[in-house]
Amino acid sequence: MDANFWLSRWAQDKTGFHAEQVHSDLLEFGKQWLSSASGGSKKDILVPLCGKTMDLVYLAKLGHRVVGVELSDKAAAAVFGRAKLPFTQSKQGPFQVFRAQDLDLEVRVGNFFELSAVPSFDAVWDRAAMVALDPDRRARYVKHLIQLVRPGGTMLVNIMDYPQEQMPGPPHAISFDDLGMAYRAHFKLELLKEQDQIDDSPKFRERGLDHFIVRTCLLTRS
Repeated sequence: MDANFWLSRWAQDKTGFHAEQVHSDLLEFGKQWLSSASGGSKKDILVPLCGKTMDLVYLAKLGHRVVGVELSDKAAAAVFGRAKLPFTQSKQGPFQVFRAQDLDLEVRVGNFFELSAVPSFDAVWDRAAMVALDPDRRARYVKHLIQLVRPGGTMLVNIMDYPQEQMPGPPHAISFDDLGMAYRAHFKLELLKEQDQIDDSPKFRERGLDHFIVRTCLLTRS
């Protein structure tokens, strides 16, 4: 999928992939993820391909510095609109930056691959970024993301696994072994949760799937 695909989804308000509340994995495993990360009590957190998720505001209200990266300025504005947060806009390098006035939160609108490795991050929340990318772009994404995580940093990663031949992505199927092949040279991997959610996802059963495994994984940078 290229940038135009996702921009067209936002333009047409086809954003059913977004929840109206904070992600359950973040509520269940967020404390473990952040307490395992290097750095002080205030973490530098990256949320790639963030869309309009409420997770950004949730993490910022916990006292962390949060940076989201997103292609759509409509999505970025929605982050602040949904939370009724005043914000400013400015141009910084290749990004249009939406910044909260009262929280340490910003959303950078632009190409994720142009995000500089300096400063790097203590923690990454990959809520649905990796699965949004086709295999070719996924490899580039992984290579770039590795450069953005400090030694001792952690990533909380949410992946979906199903027979790819039964349904074209996105979301694209990624197994735990696929995740390991992508990251194991630089990260220690731990499987936190595994659940077949096909009965909770009728839209995927309607598209032909017989199972839809969702895994939550903790990765620690060596």
